[in-house]
Amino acid sequence: MSTEKQFDKAEAYVLDILPPDERAAFEQELTKDSNLANEVQLLRLEYDAMRILEQDDLRRQMAVWSMQKKEMESSGAKIIPMQKRRSFIRPLAVAASFIVLMVAGWSVIQYNYGSSALGNDFMLTTTLSDRSNIAPSNPLIDALDAMETRKYADAVRILDELNDTSYAERALLLKAEVYVVNQDWEKAISTYEQIIRSAINISIVQNAERNLAATYLQIGNKTAAKQLLNKIADNPQHLHHADALQLLKKLNSWMGFLAR
Repeated sequence: MSTEKQFDKAEAYVLDILPPDERAAFEQELTKDSNLANEVQLLRLEYDAMRILEQDDLRRQMAVWSMQKKEMESSGAKIIPMQKRRSFIRPLAVAASFIVLMVAGWSVIQYNYGSSALGNDFMLTTTLSDRSNIAPSNPLIDALDAMETRKYADAVRILDELNDTSYAERALLLKAEVYVVNQDWEKAISTYEQIIRSAINISIVQNAERNLAATYLQIGNKTAAKQLLNKIADNPQHLHHADALQLLKKLNSWMGFLAR
């Protein structure tokens, strides 16, 4: 991270001790700075790994080792003097810690970095089949052509020209998709929020809600993602009700694992 102050704030954010107003401001900063978001993910991984090392399973195993040592002593087995034993035990302790980290760390990685993958999978994107269902006379075609050829600046320009037309809401949804592809998280989030606030077409609003939740997951803001997913899941009439329930189940299972 660029500064010690920024690191302290990121650490407080990961430990959930940042005051609410500062937390909100920091989350806004995360949407603007993908490098900072990645650093926060790494910091969260470090703390989760340390927390897992303190789990009951490890403590129980240490108790077993202690009992085995006492049994050896009571049976008259030869005990290595402390000074000599230390050089023998330390590599074993390091190896044991490495195994614990490999097992537990993989779960943490799946949760922290997997959340980004879950968000990516949950995101609705325009496909070639979507394009084939649009009439050739539809002005969105030119924007879709530009998106398919990765000419994103051209796509945004074309979509901006549709602001005051009947295609405006669909154009906004496509524009947000461009911002997601370019990892311009701040613009993506603000565009999805604009659609949710003002769009009339209910399917477009609900698609924007789904994609906003997916965007939050991609930047590691699981709190905001879960709030929105719960809203979707609580509405049986929502287009993405079933998918939201399924995704929440995955997220909650990992959170439950880490909280044990």
